[in-house]
Amino acid sequence: MSPLVHAYVIDPLERAVATFVQQFVVIILPAIAAFSISNADFQPWLKAADIAGYAAILSLITSILTFSVPKLPVLWDIVWRTVKTFLQSMFGVLAADQLSPGTVHAGWLMAVGVAIPVALAALVKSLAALAAPWSEGASLAPAPNALP
Repeated sequence: MSPLVHAYVIDPLERAVATFVQQFVVIILPAIAAFSISNADFQPWLKAADIAGYAAILSLITSILTFSVPKLPVLWDIVWRTVKTFLQSMFGVLAADQLSPGTVHAGWLMAVGVAIPVALAALVKSLAALAAPWSEGASLAPAPNALP
């Protein structure tokens, strides 16, 4: 696989999937707890997937928009990815609120409340990638020179 395919396809997709999973988990765990307490007709999976989907779309968009950002030193790359993930998560919640009003009802407080643990998960993932022998920087996707 060429380094271009890795940089322009694999890495943005890895980021979008990671953002989706992080967002979904952060939303669904409290939703399951709330569902077990109440008897309301409530679809936490649909709401979590809806919000996480918007965050993943924003992740792809910001990855495409930031292709021109030069390769950063590892620590600045981690800061950049964490801040981007925070903003993608927060605006994903707000986008879901505006674009799916029948499903999602959220405001700034919920958006920030979801974005903080999602950004912390991204930070932990980036720090873990530093220890991965195949990693190059803050991404857990294989480095281009490690691919067959």
